[in-house]
Amino acid sequence: MKFENISGAGRAESPKLPRVQEVIVLGGYGRLGQKCVSELVDTTRARIVVAGRNIQRAERVASRFGHRARPAYANAEDPRTLQTLIPGAAAVLICSGGSWLAVLDSAIQTRVPFISLSPSLLEERVSLRLQQEAWRSQVPVILQAGAIPGLPGVLAELLMRRFPSLHEIRIASTGPWSETELAKADQRELRRAGKLASNGRAALSERWRRSRWHFPEPIGARWVRPARSLDLDGFAEAHCVDHLVYLEPDQGVLVRGVQQVLQRDHELEFALVAEGYDAEGKGSPQERLTLQSSDLLSVAAAAAGALTQRVLAGALPAGVLAQREALNPALLLEALTKRDVRVVSSAGSL
Repeated sequence: MKFENISGAGRAESPKLPRVQEVIVLGGYGRLGQKCVSELVDTTRARIVVAGRNIQRAERVASRFGHRARPAYANAEDPRTLQTLIPGAAAVLICSGGSWLAVLDSAIQTRVPFISLSPSLLEERVSLRLQQEAWRSQVPVILQAGAIPGLPGVLAELLMRRFPSLHEIRIASTGPWSETELAKADQRELRRAGKLASNGRAALSERWRRSRWHFPEPIGARWVRPARSLDLDGFAEAHCVDHLVYLEPDQGVLVRGVQQVLQRDHELEFALVAEGYDAEGKGSPQERLTLQSSDLLSVAAAAAGALTQRVLAGALPAGVLAQREALNPALLLEALTKRDVRVVSSAGSL
């Protein structure tokens, strides 16, 4: 009588399938979040976790991408909802406003790379603690990423790589995304805390002066004032630039109201211009870099996608990084051009 071997001994083992990488997009059902989910599905092989407090909205967004996405409940202010979500993920991407410090703490503790598109500014003592913990855990943390803040620093970095002895850098943008209540709340909080003073070393006579800046059409001329892009903090000192000024559209009630009426058909139009001047600081700029897109949110999502690809490839060092430190500026601009962002240099090439 023959007996079948039911123990499995001697049976060839099935090959183990590689574990699917998952990228958590917190706030993935918002306007920016949906752009980021779509970008990551297009540019990575990871499965995207659409996470947030509204599980129904997360389910609707995830269902559009089939097996490439799944929904999950998460509350950025409740660490208990993060304990089973974050461990094992390949990366966490923040696309929502408000407080996300609990998410960042959880990511560092579980050694999961973290990317934030939020403009929120951390207190100095908190920032120092996070730098130490990120280095100790050997995990990359990218803050102030996306479009504004994020890209002003990238253009400034590119100018300095081409002209190491620039005397002055002038950067002007159409401003950050502020059309939702969360985005508006973030901007109000920054102003309330007095954190929107101007960047760098603008001359005293220019720090509060309103001026007229001509952006590419269809945006046209805008009244602008010195402002603060958080990714430029410390840039002038680190690169020995004598004068650095960052400009955004005037936030005065009357001016803002008129501009909103005139620009109603161009809500998402985005432009960012950076000019570098030589040691004399006069005349025409050594180089003028211009970024333009009809969709500000797509620009931010494209930057987030480029960062996430670097994270998934294990190509970023540990520690707290700015976007300009995490990505080669020229390579990032090349990636943006593939997403219908118009990039123009007065020098003729990037």
